[in-house]
Amino acid sequence: MVQTYVVAKVLLVNPDRKVSVLRRSKTDTRRPLEGDIPGGWVEKGEDFTAAAIRETEEETGIQLPTSDVQLVYAHTAKLDDHNTCWLFFVGHTSETEFKLSSEHDKADWLTLDQAIETISYPVQHDFLVYIKENNLL
Repeated sequence: MVQTYVVAKVLLVNPDRKVSVLRRSKTDTRRPLEGDIPGGWVEKGEDFTAAAIRETEEETGIQLPTSDVQLVYAHTAKLDDHNTCWLFFVGHTSETEFKLSSEHDKADWLTLDQAIETISYPVQHDFLVYIKENNLL
């Protein structure tokens, strides 16, 4: 049986309809200095929404109540000897200050179009395009 790993990501949206885009630190082992959306691995037995909220707080310092987070997009792919399933949420926040973890060295609030230009990682890029095409902010 093929193992499946789940990644939960959150597109933070502020009251001005700008979205959070992080930059991975230069010491990151995968995709150093590339644009990123907050999120990470779901732990075994962890609720997907809870994981998305936890990862967002760990990486940005922004706390989201469950009621402000909605699952809107998913993508699964076979990578090497396992599957990875990305779950993408949209989370609305009035917080504007970031408290970054060591995983990222920069964070900005960008327009959705700017975020699409900045994030090149295919799964995240496709998610942002989906958000735009379906007016989901």
